[in-house]
Amino acid sequence: MRLILIFQLIIYSAMCIAQNDVYSGSYTSEQDLVQLTIEKEGDFYFGEVIVQDVAYDFSAELIDGFLQGTYDYNGHDIDIDFALVDGQYYVESEGLLLPMTKINGDAPQKIGDKQTMTPSNNQSAHTDITGSTTPARGQKLKAPSGSFSFNAPNGWKFEQNESGFAMAPEVQTSEMYLLITPHHYNDYNGVISEIEPYEDATSQTQMFGTYQLLENNVLWVQYSGITNGNEACAHSLYFPSPHGGGALIIAIHAGRQPDMDLVRTAIGVGESMTFHKVPEGAEAKQWRQALSGRQLLFMQTSGGISDRWSYDLCSDGRFYYSSNTSGLSGGASVLSYAGQSKNSGSWKITSEGQNQIIYFYFGDGSVRHFRLSANQNSNETVYLDDRRYFIQNNNACH
Repeated sequence: MRLILIFQLIIYSAMCIAQNDVYSGSYTSEQDLVQLTIEKEGDFYFGEVIVQDVAYDFSAELIDGFLQGTYDYNGHDIDIDFALVDGQYYVESEGLLLPMTKINGDAPQKIGDKQTMTPSNNQSAHTDITGSTTPARGQKLKAPSGSFSFNAPNGWKFEQNESGFAMAPEVQTSEMYLLITPHHYNDYNGVISEIEPYEDATSQTQMFGTYQLLENNVLWVQYSGITNGNEACAHSLYFPSPHGGGALIIAIHAGRQPDMDLVRTAIGVGESMTFHKVPEGAEAKQWRQALSGRQLLFMQTSGGISDRWSYDLCSDGRFYYSSNTSGLSGGASVLSYAGQSKNSGSWKITSEGQNQIIYFYFGDGSVRHFRLSANQNSNETVYLDDRRYFIQNNNACH
């Protein structure tokens, strides 16, 4: 359900974060199991992550309203995100999501009142596309993957990162965004099978998903409802490439009813796209054939904390990510909310110079990539960057 979390972060970072620096300060989790100190220096943030009285250096920058960075864990850079979502702070790292309490520093300022969560009775109905759409005619952009190029909408600003583009109107009258990234689905069965309602009373979240197939084999998936007590809507538009895979445009806006003007804008971006064939190197092809249908499993235990995560690589280009982080003390769980998370998306391997890089494109638009290297002492393990993964049988792909 990472799509729902990122959806909340994007919408509410814009709606709830005021101009004061709400991230500098000190934080603690329940029972002081995890602590975090953050200070802003120029455009960046630095501090420490403290777990069981062991401190790890932390650095991050503010991207899309929340902090994205790394901390140094025994010489390894571990990804960590820190966000303020509707008045509650959260830290997320390697699938573990913890609520945090601020114990000093500026308090957040919230804008607007929360709405009461009420069930919806019409979320299963499809929405018709009415009105004409025309291809976007703004600035010409090319995806970092090189697999497609497109025109931005006129009057929209954008930021580029390794996964693609984030866009918003230069003059906003309401909260709306476009996220554009590659997808690697050759059919939509995997996407459709994962569309399901999501409800969580604690966070006042109730989202319902529907889909329909548009002209030119474009898949439109719509999630709408209430998240954190506020009405919101997200639209995922999958555009196919004649070379396999394609482009994913995610349109996000406040309000439960679909913003059809925004949907048409997203479709116009898709209609402006030109897809390019990216050659697969011989070594990348060998890696793909060796890993298709297998699971890559990582495990480690250090300082009383056990980490385990895996990528199940399906032969049709899908993958499933699972993670579990827990603390052990005398056989009992130290982190009572030590969490499990599952995500999915598409994967591919490319040759970049002498290196073979495996990319994981998550359903929320985020991307992870690692350098692949063989273990000369065993054909049952492989290295992703400098971490050793076991190659296992895969039971997640059907």
